[in-house]
Amino acid sequence: DGSEYYRRFAQAGIVYGPAFRTMQKLQVGASFALSTLSLADGQGEGVEDFILHPSLVDGALQTVAGMAGGGEASVPYLPFAIDEIEILHPLSRTCHVHVEEAEPRAAGRADVRKFNIRIANERGLVLVALNKFCVRALPPAPKNPPPCPERDTGANLA
Repeated sequence: DGSEYYRRFAQAGIVYGPAFRTMQKLQVGASFALSTLSLADGQGEGVEDFILHPSLVDGALQTVAGMAGGGEASVPYLPFAIDEIEILHPLSRTCHVHVEEAEPRAAGRADVRKFNIRIANERGLVLVALNKFCVRALPPAPKNPPPCPERDTGANLA
């Protein structure tokens, strides 16, 4: 359920406003994730003015976070690269997203993951494909960070 997923995001310190809570349903399997996205009431007006509606694209990327985190939002993954975006048709008010690993995780780089994303309409027609979307796990903050060294402000100039 999308509301449960956003509750988990909030517990991890990521709070989405109503316009960016597009995920209605998320299903995560061993090698894929599927989600259903829908624009919030009032957001669907003027959807035809966008080729890639920002709220829907963000929802697709949230689907990646669900797969990267195994359906949990406790480990944030930050996007940092994408190889290719294929825009076949404008996004519709309601979309389905399919995410799968683009390639196996690189040895020694378990924190970096690459995904292929397909955004389709309600009939299953692929509207947008994002190829090799790369994310990196955000390392947890240290429990006892070292104190900051005092800086010389130059106030003691002779």
